[in-house]
Amino acid sequence: MSQAYDAIYTANPRKWGGGQRDRFAFNNMRLSDVAPGAALLDIGCGNGHTLRFMSHYWKETALYGIDLSPVAISLAQAKLPQAHLSACALADYEPGITFDVILLLGVAEHFEDIPVHLRKVRELLSDGGYVYLEVPNCLAYNAGDEGYRPTAYQMEWHLKRDTWENIIRDSGFTIERSIRGPSVEMEFIWIITAKTESE
Repeated sequence: MSQAYDAIYTANPRKWGGGQRDRFAFNNMRLSDVAPGAALLDIGCGNGHTLRFMSHYWKETALYGIDLSPVAISLAQAKLPQAHLSACALADYEPGITFDVILLLGVAEHFEDIPVHLRKVRELLSDGGYVYLEVPNCLAYNAGDEGYRPTAYQMEWHLKRDTWENIIRDSGFTIERSIRGPSVEMEFIWIITAKTESE
């Protein structure tokens, strides 16, 4: 899979780098919780566009990112020499710290086993931290039954919002806020936190 993404980023280094997604995420996050010295992780950071956008506002935040593509990580590192970036799968990521904010923008729909990956995300989340999770409404542009389907170069889950929400809760999270994004490609958005023992 990393080779496919490497080819995409080699052909188009700005791929998936639109500013609308970054600004919408920033405007809908719990900004008051991002204190100086906080740590932010972007899972599937690609060429680093989101981390760079956030760095303009959170100058004292420690920036981390992972992506399957070494080419994407190289592009991101050139933009953000201060960031801690790794070319690896989420399952293999062991940073040695936890994060106050974790971003998953257009990534979770590609996880073959969503609950396993979300539980890994939960392990990486600091106490009191939160995850900004955004996925497309794939069924809106590819009608049919729910399921894991191939696209031109990757697999993705085509699920309803309530199915996603059930998976999120079953993976150990509480949905703090549900947001409707401005387009089908980023329609399903949640602010989620780790479920406590009392919940």
